[in-house]
Amino acid sequence: MKHFICIAMLFLTSIAFSQKPFFKRIKTNNVDIALFSDGTWQYISNYDHSNVLDTSLYENPPISFSGCKKIICSYTNSKKEYTRIIPFLQKDVIDNKTSQEYQLEYYKESSADSFLQVRMKLFGKSVSILFSGIAFDILSIDTSRSIYLLKVFHSNGLQTWYYPVYNIEKNLNVSKPGGLLGSTFGECFFEIRYKNRTFAVETFIDKNNNIKPNPIFINNKDFIDNNSLSRETGFFNNVLKAKSYIENKYDFNKLLEQEIKKQ
Repeated sequence: MKHFICIAMLFLTSIAFSQKPFFKRIKTNNVDIALFSDGTWQYISNYDHSNVLDTSLYENPPISFSGCKKIICSYTNSKKEYTRIIPFLQKDVIDNKTSQEYQLEYYKESSADSFLQVRMKLFGKSVSILFSGIAFDILSIDTSRSIYLLKVFHSNGLQTWYYPVYNIEKNLNVSKPGGLLGSTFGECFFEIRYKNRTFAVETFIDKNNNIKPNPIFINNKDFIDNNSLSRETGFFNNVLKAKSYIENKYDFNKLLEQEIKKQ
């Protein structure tokens, strides 16, 4: 078993910091494994693998909606070798994600990072809940313009983030996917997070929007993070760049109406 884990981790080390989404399938000890560029791996076949990996090596992440109310939080490092994240349920993912126009983006949150964060840029005047959750926090990004980041917390220990968003729904309910979250400036960002690392959405669902059924395993040594202050600065700087880009997009219909009123 240790030999199997070492082989898997060697492959992960070589691809974990790829700048593009990466999927590699390998077979070791007659077991199929999927390796992802975000540093995670999972068993491919659908039989129960609960007894294949020694449970003393891994922990299940705690639900993280209590405690920290900041954008970037500090986390204690895990004492175990791996974290096991159970998959979402099919009922928890929005039906029409594939019809939502988006593109993948990569950015550095801290200059000390040797990896890039990944997020989806969603296009549209509003944004809906893509994965249902059990709780949420609304955190201010820009108080002068009432622009927010919404954190949705999930029972498998993950968080999903949406930003920048305004006109947050007054009776926001994140328990069902597809519910309206709020308004955007024509685009907003979506991230899947565990602690202070992001994951490509393709790690959890396939191209047909079906949930990948097997648990995700994280090598905890890749998640050691002692840079929460610089990370928060990097996150805000990145948001400001995006906001500046958004503010330079003029609404020509409104400008035309203004000119007509002047005549």
